[in-house]
This record gives sequence, structure tokens and C-alpha cells, in this order.
Amino acid sequence: MVQNTGCIKGLCAAIGKKMMKRIFEFFNLIVFITMMAVVITSCNSSTSSSVNKTDELIDSLIQIEKLTDQTIIMRFGGEAVTAILTQEGIVVVDAGMAAGLTSHYRKLIEKEFHRNDVAMLFITHGHHDHFGGSSVFNDATVVAHEHCKNAMATRWQYPEKVKSNLQKIINEYDRNLDTLDYKSEEWFENFETRVRFQSAYEDIMNNRQAKLPDITFTDTLSIKMI
Repeated sequence: MVQNTGCIKGLCAAIGKKMMKRIFEFFNLIVFITMMAVVITSCNSSTSSSVNKTDELIDSLIQIEKLTDQTIIMRFGGEAVTAILTQEGIVVVDAGMAAGLTSHYRKLIEKEFHRNDVAMLFITHGHHDHFGGSSVFNDATVVAHEHCKNAMATRWQYPEKVKSNLQKIINEYDRNLDTLDYKSEEWFENFETRVRFQSAYEDIMNNRQAKLPDITFTDTLSIKMI
């Protein structure tokens, strides 16, 4: 009877040690997961803060020229996007190089006119810095020449080549920015151009296609907007 009692005590002790070991391992796992969650949250917060600061800088550098109460021109790094307020909605002329940057233009247009209904987008010609951001105006009717439509449809015909070329351009501007005085006039010029090409690179990486024209013409076209 005594021997059986000793065996039972030994078994309980062994089970207790195994249980304590598992509890300790589980506790360590919980601590590790908690620490990783803190690190990930911190990284996400840092990344989000950096993105917000860049967006704020971009917004501050977009020049808005008010021609009339109903007409504005936005300029950034060689781009020019025009917005005209009509009773039937906002009319935009050209869409910039890429969606990421053009989303800033649209936000400022809506803020300036206190409305968000873009009725029409006119693309003046088939260079990518005039139609690349057209997807930002998916709710609008896009108008362009037939030749322009062809250029828009084939701009990413060789995507890997486009990616490579854009990356080389971005790297070149990164090198320029590293050598220039921070926030000097030349630094801002290079920064703006880099933003444009970076935005175009992100478009092709995310397969964000340009919105093709809904209406095309071969000679002339008249549209009445009050």
C-alpha cells in the first residue's frame, strides 16, 4: 500500500513537471506573439506616418492657379490639369501621368469647388503624362481623339520593359536627391519629377489601367456644357 502511494506521488510529480513545462512554453509563446504584434503595429504606424507626410508635402507643392471662379489649373512637376465647373458637373482637361498623383488633383478639385461630380474628362493627346491618371475619374465620361485611344490601350504592351525603364528613372532621381541640398529649389524640382515616375511605377505594378475613352472622334467634336 505504501509502495503504491509512492508511485502515485512520483507519477503526479512527473505529470506536474510536464504540465509546468507546457504552461511555461505556452506563456513564452504568448509573450512572443504579443511582442511581434507590438513590433508590427509600430512598423505600420511608422510607415503610415511617413506616407502621410509625403502626401502632405505633395499637396503643398501642387500649385493651384485660379483663372476664374469656375476654372482652375493645377501644376506639379511639369504637369498641368485643368478643371472647369459647370452646372452639369465638373469638366477636367487631362489627367496627369498616374493615378496616385492624380488622386491628389481630384481631392483638391473637389475641395476648391465643394462638389465631387466630375461629368467629363477630356484627354488632349496621347502622351502618357496626359492620360495616365484617367482611372481616377472612372465616374466621368472620357473624351479623346481616336489616335489617343490607341495610345492609351497599348501603353503597357511591354510591361517588363516599362517597369525596368521607370525603375531606372526613379533610381536616377534618388541619386540626385541624395546630392542636393534638402528642400532647395533644385531638390523640389527633382522630388516632384520623382513622385510622378514613382506613381507611374506603382500603377503598372498594381495593374491600374488607364480609363479608355467613352467617346472618340477623328476630326472635330462639339459638346455643349453650360
